[in-house]
Formats: sequence, structure tokens, C-alpha cells
Amino acid sequence: MSAGRAVDPAYMLKNYLYSSSNGKIIADLAAIKTTLLQGPLNGNLLSSVSNYGRTTYHYNPPEEYTGNEQAIFLAEFKGKVYRVIINIVVSPHVGESPLMEGEEPVCPPPKLIKVTKPSSGASGYGSGYDLSSISVIFADLPGAAVGQTSTPARRNG
Repeated sequence: MSAGRAVDPAYMLKNYLYSSSNGKIIADLAAIKTTLLQGPLNGNLLSSVSNYGRTTYHYNPPEEYTGNEQAIFLAEFKGKVYRVIINIVVSPHVGESPLMEGEEPVCPPPKLIKVTKPSSGASGYGSGYDLSSISVIFADLPGAAVGQTSTPARRNG
């Protein structure tokens, strides 16, 4: 189960109560009882209950889906009822760790690629590579783009 797909309304309520109560800590998340009121429109939430009685959820998006989702929960704690709305951002994963909410995918730094000139004609590529005809630029691209190609204007000569 990927941490990037975990949906935890009890933990979200705990953080809210902590910040609104001048740092009083709620030690037992199992004391917060959660109920799913409205699931996401495109993906689905799978729930599981731990040995301690705590319900957690795991979000599964449809294949190739990107976009925004939302899940609404009812959370009960110490006789009070809270409505917890969790916004889920489904975006392509680039890099080694899952994206946090609000983060944009960023390409990893470029790696050096060593190109050696083949021996004359034996490689099937003719007498060698003309690297002056190749231009490579590394940059962060807009949105979820991971690559872009373009054909330069032909040189005269």
C-alpha cells in the first residue's frame, strides 16, 4: 500500500483539533470513529480496520486518470461530530517519492550520457555521429508533461 494513496480522516481531524486547541495532543487515533459519507467520483476507497479498531482508507484511481477528487467523512470524537473533507490530487508520479498535496511533479536532475563515436562504418551508422546536429535542453515543463520534441529548421549548406 502506497503512502501516497493513504486517506486518513482520523489523522486529519487529529491535526485540526491539535492546531485549534493550543497543542493538546490526542494520543489515540482509534478513539476517532470515521464513516465515509461520499466517496470520490472516479476512483474508489478501500477501508480496513486495524486490530485496535482504527479505520483507514486507501484510494485507488482508475488507470491513466489524473485530476482532482474529493471524499467526505463523518468523524466522531468525545461526543462531537465533525465533517472532514479530503481533497485528493491525482497526478503522474515523477521521481523517487510520492508527491505531497499541492506539489507539482519535478523532473530529476539530468544525468550525463556518454556517447562514443563508432568506428568507421562498422556500426551501421555510417562514419560516425554528427553531434552538432543534436540539441538537448533540460527544463521543467508545464503541467504533467515529461518530455517535448521539436524539429529545428533545416540548415542551408
